[in-house]
Amino acid sequence: MRHLQGLLLAGCVLSIGLSNPVGAAEYALTVQAGNCGGSTAGPFTNPSVGVSVFDFAPGDCGVFQQWNVTAGSVSLDRLNPSVTLIEPLTSNATIEAQCTTPQLTVLDCSGNLAATYNCPQPGVTKISAEMPAGREFQSWVITAGGVNIDMLNNPTFLIDPMVVDATIEAQCLALVKLTVVNGTITTPERQPGGYYLPGQVVEIVANAPRREAPSPAGLPTS
Repeated sequence: MRHLQGLLLAGCVLSIGLSNPVGAAEYALTVQAGNCGGSTAGPFTNPSVGVSVFDFAPGDCGVFQQWNVTAGSVSLDRLNPSVTLIEPLTSNATIEAQCTTPQLTVLDCSGNLAATYNCPQPGVTKISAEMPAGREFQSWVITAGGVNIDMLNNPTFLIDPMVVDATIEAQCLALVKLTVVNGTITTPERQPGGYYLPGQVVEIVANAPRREAPSPAGLPTS
C-alpha cells in the first residue's frame, strides 16, 4: 500500500510524494561449489549490483573456469570467481562453479609415458620417471603447458600449484657399457652393470696369465 503525502494550504496541494513500496519482492541467489570442491554459500537476498557478495575459492584440486546458471535467471560476470551482479535479480537463482583439474604428464628419456598425476600438490606429490639401464637423469624439460617444478631432480616436486595441464620430459645422458676380458675394472661404476660416463678414464688391472708348472724331465706333461 502506498501512502499519500502532501501539504495542504488554503485547500491546495503544494507537493505530493509517494513513499517506498511496502513489501517489495525479495529474490535470493544461491552459490554452489559444483565440481570445484568447497562448500555452498547463500542464499543472498536481493544482493546489490556491482558489489561482490561472495569470493569463491575452489578446493585444492580445482581451478575456477566459470559460473553456470542452474536455476532462475541472473546477470553476472561468469568468468570471475567473485560473485558480482550486473543487474538486479528478477527471480530466485542458483549458480554453480565449474572447475578444471590440472593433470601432469611425465615422459621418460625415450619420450614414452612414465606417469600421470591428477592435481599434484606442491611439496607433497613425488613426481618421477624410471630411468632405463644405461641412462642417467640430467634435467626436466617442459614440452607442453606450464608448471613450476624443481627441474634438476628426479624424483621432483611442484613448487607452485598447477593451473593448466602440462607435460614434462626427462633429459638423460647415455652412459657407456664397458666389458673387460681377462681383466678387472677397479674404477667404481657410474651405474650397475658396467656403465661409465662417456670419456671417463677407468683403471683396468689385467689378470695374470696362467702358467703351467714344468714337468720333471722324461715324464709326460699330461
